[in-house]
Amino acid sequence: MASPPNTPQTTDASHPFKRPSADIIIILRSCDLVDFHVHSFILTEASPFFSGMFELPQPSQADSGTPDAAPAPPVIDMAEDAETLDLLLRLLYPIVKPPLEEPKLLARVLKAATKYEMAWPVTVVSERLLAITSSNALQVWAAACQARTGLEGVARQAALVLRVSGIGVNLLEVETLAQLKDCLEDMFGISAGDYLRLKQFLRAAQSDIDAGRLTLLSPQPEAMTHPPLISPSPFSTDLPSPDVSCRSLRQRGLGSEQSFKAHSLILSMRSPVLKARLGLVSDPLPALGDANSKKNPSGGTLAVLEFDEEPEIVSLLLKVCYNDQEDLPVDLELTPIAELLRACGKYQMIRIEDLVRAAWNKIAISRPLEAFFVAICQGLDDCARAAAKNVLSGPIPDAYTPVMESAPALAYHRLLVYYDACRAVRKERLVAFKNRIPSSFYVHDRGRFFSDGVQKAIHEFAEGTHGVAPHMGYPKHALPNVLTNAMSTNSTLRRSQVWEFIEILVEGVTSVPDVVAAAIDEVQIELA
Repeated sequence: MASPPNTPQTTDASHPFKRPSADIIIILRSCDLVDFHVHSFILTEASPFFSGMFELPQPSQADSGTPDAAPAPPVIDMAEDAETLDLLLRLLYPIVKPPLEEPKLLARVLKAATKYEMAWPVTVVSERLLAITSSNALQVWAAACQARTGLEGVARQAALVLRVSGIGVNLLEVETLAQLKDCLEDMFGISAGDYLRLKQFLRAAQSDIDAGRLTLLSPQPEAMTHPPLISPSPFSTDLPSPDVSCRSLRQRGLGSEQSFKAHSLILSMRSPVLKARLGLVSDPLPALGDANSKKNPSGGTLAVLEFDEEPEIVSLLLKVCYNDQEDLPVDLELTPIAELLRACGKYQMIRIEDLVRAAWNKIAISRPLEAFFVAICQGLDDCARAAAKNVLSGPIPDAYTPVMESAPALAYHRLLVYYDACRAVRKERLVAFKNRIPSSFYVHDRGRFFSDGVQKAIHEFAEGTHGVAPHMGYPKHALPNVLTNAMSTNSTLRRSQVWEFIEILVEGVTSVPDVVAAAIDEVQIELA
């Protein structure tokens, strides 16, 4: 009989996971649809996770409606791909072991072995990662970050090798960060916090390394201190006759369901998307998983409107729908505001989006690094670009915010590359300005004036480690102050009127900061 058209086509794994036999009663199906026929007793002995699973009551053959048919082995859908499962199972089986050389694959196997509580593969793979560290230090560090659990020692050993290797030295220089992306490709599974801690480890004093003061896979406790989150009160309305129940699809188990009574007229006025969904309220059979409205299954008079957002975000969204002239709660953090902003865009709530964006900008301007990573995590590219420009207001090589633990390392890498590009543009403009100043000239009745002091001051200013952008990174009068201080130390110039020289310096006081700012604004951060 031909398979139904929507049935996924599977293939069997290679030996020894291919041939069914009487004592093979489990099929592990990989996420890429490869079936592994495995012995249940091996999984039971190797994994408390599977042992507990097999102790659960299993459906009898009579329950299947075909009591006389040969029992079909149960199929367990796995989150891992075939390559990962194949190596993991070969480590469990009493067969010749394959080579263990590829750090990325070992990281995936280690992560799966940890999840399924398989102590033997965890030990074997961890030891193998340590063994190949000397020739694959950066990749082993990345593997430790991706697998995480219990691999602080592996990550530390890799970082120690990097401290004395060429790429370890390069990591200390922002100018060479592009090489890191080439080595790690997309850096999937590595957080921005991991990336920062590696950079700090590589530049740390040896005494701090020896004392064990630095970690690589988890932040120091003091780095995680932040004010407690405040949950605003749930939405409710005193308006009579609500006709729709707004419910989040992201409920947290039985007993946690939360819905909010609202009015379809108000929602329709705020959002054309919700208006269209409410127009389908009479549709008796919406598509499975469709977030459209449908009749309340309890048979009540309220229609049910389902949202993909968390209950707290649905509540906030309803609050601003009903009170769009009021500010958002003052205690909101950047993450819920970003989620709310994304929901406003999704539902095309243009008026409300302006209100939410104003709340975002008010906080983001003072916490630009956090705003950048929150925007990245929420897919708000325009907010991320604006935050990246605000990040230029100060030095970022060691700056930290807890959201970096959930933000991708690739975003942090791109931010550092962008920051470095802006620094280069700033330095180029300031050096060009410095080079226009004559090295010396004769002042009538005053003697020869040498401008090396002024040029040195500008050079040090261009090389400084403070922020990049003239309009944010330092006050706009900072460069004029540098020039004024440098000139005031020369008595010859102070008592003379040298118009050509002063004219150039006046340009530096008035227009060069704006030229630098305009050049920096032309630099774009890569987000994808």
